[in-house]
Amino acid sequence: MDLKTIAAARLEQTVDSLSTGIILTEDQGRIAYMNSSAESFLKAGTALKSRNGRLVAARAGARDALSLALAQSVAGKAPFTTGQHAIALPDEEGSGLIANVLPLEWRDGRNPLASLPGVAAVIIQNPVDFAAPPMEAFAGLYGLSSAERKVLEHIADGKPHQETADHLGISVNTVKTHLQKIFAKTNTGRQADLIHLVTRSTAPLKAKQQPTD
Repeated sequence: MDLKTIAAARLEQTVDSLSTGIILTEDQGRIAYMNSSAESFLKAGTALKSRNGRLVAARAGARDALSLALAQSVAGKAPFTTGQHAIALPDEEGSGLIANVLPLEWRDGRNPLASLPGVAAVIIQNPVDFAAPPMEAFAGLYGLSSAERKVLEHIADGKPHQETADHLGISVNTVKTHLQKIFAKTNTGRQADLIHLVTRSTAPLKAKQQPTD
């Protein structure tokens, strides 16, 4: 195997580990490559599907928007301000996916996925699903104590103060005290700002499957 082949294989393994779906397309939405997360989205078929090897939105209302974004991306065109087309892909249950479609062939030749096939990339995220935050690294970055980290883990998971206190065997006042210290160390003033900071620190990697007995 030459170096380019090895690099392509390693890139594909890395892309396949993402919880975010990535689909690379050719002209008219023909699918050239997809990672395993994208394959799961297509198998579900509730918001996005493959039809005759081409990528289409499941709902008619989103179909034209996705088709136009793919066509413009193949032509190397994207909104100037963002560099990508953001497309809503609703399903029948009132939720769905968000797709960001962007060109892979720019005038200056930039293409970080050049060793994989395709001229347009479709990056798909389910707003409901998110990877687990790297709490150990986050705590180390901001100098959080072990007790503060435990409180943060529950708060970031959406647990209320009382439930956090009950689970950790401490009082609600102690939870609030730890939270105030976390605010000070992370330079945040509200719980919403803190959770937003944790979310921005989270890489979009799939959770490792635990072995079953």
